[in-house]
Amino acid sequence: MTMTFIKVHIRWCVRRDMPDVLAIEKASSVAPCSEEAFLAINRERHTITKVAEIGDRTLGFVTYRLHGKLHAEILNIAVDPVMRRNQIGLQLIDSLKRVPGRKIEAIIGEHNTGTHLFFQAMEFKAVKVLRRHLVEPDEDGYLFRWESPDADDGSSGEP
Repeated sequence: MTMTFIKVHIRWCVRRDMPDVLAIEKASSVAPCSEEAFLAINRERHTITKVAEIGDRTLGFVTYRLHGKLHAEILNIAVDPVMRRNQIGLQLIDSLKRVPGRKIEAIIGEHNTGTHLFFQAMEFKAVKVLRRHLVEPDEDGYLFRWESPDADDGSSGEP
């Protein structure tokens, strides 16, 4: 399958994006987040959702939490299934990588091999197995990490 590149605009998520974001979440997740849960997560301090859009159509999103200025934890990332393989996820991740010295982490379920491959292609490394970490579905998680090439040597320790 060939990949194409569709240039998207990435911006912070606002309330009017919710129907599209929730539809993408429902189409992408084994245990999709409800609107109430999604809003609760985004009300938490230092939690941000960005959307990728073309015109007024939302094509994907990434939700992450900042732990200080240089450590971001990806909580969720999804792209409209119809628009996958157009490098939209790549652009969402790249928007997080732009901070010099940044470390980005994500926990991916053991059976989610497509997402494992995506994160590996984005230069993340699986650094730790978290036994029975995920609840829905009940499975181990893998901690994936990416560190900026100019990251401080002391930033590579366990979280």
